[in-house]
Amino acid sequence: MKKPLLAAIILAASPLLVAPQAQATTGNSSDETTHAVGYGVGVGNLKSNQFRRDSETQTHIQLYYSYRVSEHWSVNVEYLKGESGGFFGSESLPSKSDSYDKLEYRAYALRLKGSLAISNRWRFYGKLGGHAYKTEFIDRINPNYDDSGFNINAALGFEFRAFSGFGIGFEGGHIKMGDAKANTQGIYLSYAF
Repeated sequence: MKKPLLAAIILAASPLLVAPQAQATTGNSSDETTHAVGYGVGVGNLKSNQFRRDSETQTHIQLYYSYRVSEHWSVNVEYLKGESGGFFGSESLPSKSDSYDKLEYRAYALRLKGSLAISNRWRFYGKLGGHAYKTEFIDRINPNYDDSGFNINAALGFEFRAFSGFGIGFEGGHIKMGDAKANTQGIYLSYAF
């Protein structure tokens, strides 16, 4: 009596026991998903042609949505925001003193992402695109100085995608915004579905 019951339990549980292997070959791998959303944080440096000295560090965040159009190509829509401190002024900006406290930037980007599989879970990628940006030099003493426009950006990185759809990535990027440019390095969490 116990042997048929044990056999029935094993038979009923067998899909659970082989599910990870089946998922690895036919499940939710990064090659079969169409959409991905993600969030990233990072650091970097920010330079401006308007200043005698550049900011040593900057922090940034990134939110994105990605739509995969083929095995190697996807289109990303991204929101980028960063800030940096300790900029020193020049005569070309409206300034009563010799410095601005910080520079903030926001950008809405459209990027084409090309990726190559290193293994079943690891991918190397590059992104190239354009973005609409707004920069703002902020100071307690000086009037704020704003700039906005459209420019180019690029990034290189690699990502690990688990079979559950969750992923982690590392990316280095370059964002040009008029006279300012940011070089960023970040870590990104994402979910593909």
